[in-house]
Order: sequence, then C-alpha cells, then structure tokens
Amino acid sequence: MHKYGGLGVPPGRRLYQVYFHTSRGGCGIDYEAARYEFAIVMRPLGMVVAAETPAHMRVCFSLPTSAESSMAERASLLGYTEAIVRLAPRPFRGERWRIRKVGRWLVGTQRWRDQLVEFTEVYVEDRRASLANAPHRRPFLIARNGRVVSVKGERLHRRLSHRDAAFLVNIAEVRSAAAVLDPFAGIGGIVLQCRARSIRVTCGDIDDTLRPGLAQLADRRATVLDARRLPFATAAFDAVITEPPYHPRDRAAVIASLPELTRVVAPGGRVVLFISEEMDSGTLRAATDAGLELERQFAVRRQGLQSRALLLDKPPAAAGEPGAA
Repeated sequence: MHKYGGLGVPPGRRLYQVYFHTSRGGCGIDYEAARYEFAIVMRPLGMVVAAETPAHMRVCFSLPTSAESSMAERASLLGYTEAIVRLAPRPFRGERWRIRKVGRWLVGTQRWRDQLVEFTEVYVEDRRASLANAPHRRPFLIARNGRVVSVKGERLHRRLSHRDAAFLVNIAEVRSAAAVLDPFAGIGGIVLQCRARSIRVTCGDIDDTLRPGLAQLADRRATVLDARRLPFATAAFDAVITEPPYHPRDRAAVIASLPELTRVVAPGGRVVLFISEEMDSGTLRAATDAGLELERQFAVRRQGLQSRALLLDKPPAAAGEPGAA
C-alpha cells in the first residue's frame, strides 16, 4: 500500500505520516516547498522517507524510536505542517478494529491485508495559537503623536503571516545562537520566529513608528535604519532573513539594498528574501551582482499575490581573504 510506505518498518524505527497544509483560497505553498521545510527541520533526527503522495500533500517517513518527542517539539516550529500521525502495524489476529477520520487523517485501528494498523496522532497544529499569532490578531506597539499605542498588524499593512515567517526562518537553516538580521522587520513576524528558536536577532525598519514594538520583541536590539546604508560591521551576521516591502515605489530601494545585505553577512552565510514575483528578475540580478548565489527558490501564494522565497548563499571566503578559516 503505497500511501503507508508498504508498512515496512526497520527495527528500532517508527513509521509516520505527515500532512502538510493544502493550498486554499489562493494561499500557501506547493508540495515541494512544504516537503523541503519539513526535511530541513527533521533531517537531524534521522528521517528517512518511505513513500510520498504529492497530490495529497503528505509524506510517509520513519524515525528512530527515541526521536518521537523531539519530532513533536520540532514540528511546532514548522510553518506548513498540519499533523503527524504514527502508523504502528502488527499482525492481524481477528480482533475488532475501529477507525475514524479527523481532519484529513485517520485515528484508530484499521485492517490492511494481514496486518492491523494503529493510527495515533503525535502532533497536531494548535490552531488557536496560530490564529493568535496571525498579523490581523496580534497586537503591536507603535509611536503615534508622541505616545506609544497598541494596534493590529493589518492596520499597518504589514501582513507577513506566521506560517510564511516560520517557513523563511526554517529554510535559512541557521543554528541556535546564530546572529540574524531582519532589516525590513515590519511588525516582527520573523523576529518572533527567530526568538522561538533561540536565534539572536537584530531588526530594524525605515518606518520609525514601528520602533517601540520591534524593541519589545527583539529585547531592544531594534533600530530605525535604511537598508541601503546599514549601521553594522562587515560580516556581522550569520544570515539575513527578511520580507522587503512590495509596493512599486519601494522596489528600487530594495534592489539597491542588496550590496549592503551581502556585506553584513559573513562568508558562507545566507540571505533569505521574501519578495513579490514581479520583483524576481531584478532582485536576482542585483543579488548576483552583489556576490550572492541562488541556492533555490519557492513560489508562495498570498491571496491573489504571487510571491517568491529566495534562498541565496554568500560563498565562503577563499584562503587568505578576511573571514577565511
């Protein structure tokens, strides 16, 4: 049975099925992007893919038996994983089986050929917490008329979703305690995801009204800045992860910031940009001219707006150059 990976479970391992979020209402990412994010996060635990069903946005995989608790903890940091279910096959001996559908997955026991398969939820996304972190729900402090007031993200037109922010931080593959910069921080979606992973994040935005909220989220490592003239030392950060503004009037400034974003990233570091598809070719040319190399890119749909997540690498320093080991 292909969708269960043949139920061949090696000794010392357990079999699981992961369900990625499906694209609804013109939002979300495709199977390859969701699978890439999941593999990046779970690879250190020894994940081995058993079978794939791209049309249904799910993967069957195995992990060492001892890795289950770590898997569930890591899953809570994923942007586009909805649920993980353990599949435990055993010989069928005529016992009664009961199965029910919860969302898109099964829970309970079901007979398949000469085996009885037990389906157990190991991780299910906390929808209430996800909604609370959505930009249109999350309060944010701004400076207005000499006072600090709390508003919702949608009123500031800064709407990077918590799913996309998590996706960007995950595909950046930065370690805990790494130094990350978000120079177009908006209302701090990327900052929150970095802090959840114990990543040292510094942030800023050219809009000075956002500084109170960013300072609160980033433990005061926030500043008003122009990304074309960053106030940081060369090679000061392990990565830049950011969503520049999409408005046509800002595109020239965003493209002009690429040399500075490249400068402040250490050799061997990474720049992750979340941009509109219309900015794709110009941004890629500027990134290449600045010395970055495109590792890969992912399409992301955002309520009628096509976006791109660009994964850009800064080559390691050659022997004898500054920053070389």
